Amino acid sequence: FNGASGTLTVSNSTLSTNSANHGAGIYNLGTATVTNSTLNNNTATNDGGGINSNGGTLTLTNSTLSGNTASTGGGIVNFATLTVTNSTISGNTAGIFNFATLNIANTIIANSTSGADYSSGGGTIGTNTNNLVEDNTLPAGTNNISGDPFLSSLTNNGGPTSTMALTSSSPASVKTGGNLSI
Repeated sequence: FNGASGTLTVSNSTLSTNSANHGAGIYNLGTATVTNSTLNNNTATNDGGGINSNGGTLTLTNSTLSGNTASTGGGIVNFATLTVTNSTISGNTAGIFNFATLNIANTIIANSTSGADYSSGGGTIGTNTNNLVEDNTLPAGTNNISGDPFLSSLTNNGGPTSTMALTSSSPASVKTGGNLSI
C-alpha cells in the first residue's frame, strides 16, 4: 500500500500470490514507479488484481502482469494517471480498466480470461502508440495492431524477473524483427 502522500519505487522485483480487497499486488494512492518487475497471480476481491492506482500517479515500464484476478481490472484498474511503456499485460481476468488518463506505448495487452483487454469507465487516452491489444478494445492509436500475440509462458528469459517472450510467429515479433517494441 502506497498512501496519498507516499512515493513508491519497485524495481527488478516480483510481487506474486498476494490477496487483498483492492490492489493485491500494489495499491497506490501516491506516486508509484514500477520498472523491470513482474506482478503475477495476485487476487483482489474487488478491483486491481495486479495494480489499483486509485488517485495516484503510476508509471509502469518494462514490466509483466500475468495471472492476476479481480472483479474489475484483473491486471490494472486506473483512477488517476497511468503511463504504461514496453510492458506485457497478459492472462489476467481483464487487462486495464481505465477511469482516468492512460498513456500507453509499445505494450501488449492480451489473453484476458473473462473480461476485455481494455475497458473505459469514462477514462481518456493520451499517448497510444505501437501497442498490440488482442481483442482490439483500445481506441485507435498510432501504429497499433490486434490479434493473438503468441506469447510464451511466464518464465526466466534472462532478465531480473520472469517474462513472457514473443514467439517467432507473434505479429509483434514479425513487425519489429524480434524486438519487444511493437
